[in-house]
Parts: sequence; C-alpha cells; structure tokens
Amino acid sequence: MRNIGKKEAIENLKSWGKTCHHSQKEVEKHIKHPSQQKGIDKILEDVPLSKVKKAKAFWNKWCKEIMKDGELEQIYRALGSSLKTNRSYWRFKCAATLFLYIYGYIPDKELDLIKKDIDKAEQIFDKHRKEMQIIKEIDDALRDKKFRGHIPMNVSCLAIGASITFTKAVKAILDVIERLHKDKDYREGHYYGGTIDWDEAILFSGQPYEWCKKGGKNERGDS
Repeated sequence: MRNIGKKEAIENLKSWGKTCHHSQKEVEKHIKHPSQQKGIDKILEDVPLSKVKKAKAFWNKWCKEIMKDGELEQIYRALGSSLKTNRSYWRFKCAATLFLYIYGYIPDKELDLIKKDIDKAEQIFDKHRKEMQIIKEIDDALRDKKFRGHIPMNVSCLAIGASITFTKAVKAILDVIERLHKDKDYREGHYYGGTIDWDEAILFSGQPYEWCKKGGKNERGDS
C-alpha cells in the first residue's frame, strides 16, 4: 500500500495540474471536490469494518495455513501433477467464496451457515459461482476434471494459478479496505487519486468495486 496522505496527495495534484497545463481554477476545483471520494465512501458503506473482520476470520481459517506452503511448492504440484493440486482447487473455491462475499453476492446469513457447518461451503459456492464471470470461467474449466492419477498440465497450472491469485487478491482487498476504514489520512489521500500500489489497484482498477459488485455497472454472469 502507498504511504501518501491527504497533504501529499494534494501536492501531487497541484504538480499534475502544472505538468498538464491545467488552470489553477481547475486544480482548485479538483481539490475542493475530490474525484474519488464518492466511490471510496461507497465501498466503505457497502463493506463495513464488521464485514472485513468476518471475511478475514474466514481467510485465516481457510487460507492462512495453506499459504505457508509457499509458491515453490505450488509450482512443484503443477509440474509434478501432484495430488495436492486438489487442495489448490479447494483453496480457489474458498477464496472465491470470500470474493463473492466482499462484492455482495453472498449475504452474511449464508456465510454464517458455513461457520456453523463447513459442509455448507461447497453448496453456497455452487449457488453463487455463476454470479461473477471471472469465477464462473475458472470453475467451469475445473469442476469436471479428475484430480487423481495423471493431472494434465493445463488443469494443474490453472488450479494452482487460480488458488494463488484469488487467495492473495482477497487478502489484499481486505487489507486495503480495512486501512481505508481505520486510517483517515490514508483514506483522504485516496480521495484525490494519484499513483496507487498493486494491492490497491486490484480493488480500484483490476476488479473495480463499483463496477463488479452485485448490481454494479459491469455485473455479468449466468443465473
């Protein structure tokens, strides 16, 4: 995450105005009405701190220990057609379930069902997996594959790549939203835009919340 607060963000905005030959009046307008404030405040309204904490508790339970395997072990699984690849597919589904929860597709009451009965996890994932296209595409390619004996390289690499991608993406998104809630200077710095780090980019541009959330402008998928 970047370490730029409100003061630094405003100074960067002024420098940008000079570089791009914008008038002082235009720059002052941006300072008075920061372009990103409405979107960020809406994220925090939709994903309150209580929701972040709940999702992080599930992440710690499902993903934290498996992350200790390390990426080299993941690569070994792919190259060696290891039976542990099945764990990677399971981890993808766990992380994807949290992704669906953060973006509003899975309600709190359904996540609470998983907390009471882990066997409900598969059922709830299957219920909502088609509601986000990025999740549907991956799961469509994996769900009917046999993770035993010789696992084809394309299947193994996809399962492992998906597990790493979604596990790390969910953690990054939760960390950014949590800091936006807790750190006022960090939050207000983002109101003015500017250069962002990779973890922030996942939330703001890779999977932009306002576009990809349930009911968002870019919501796609088959029911």
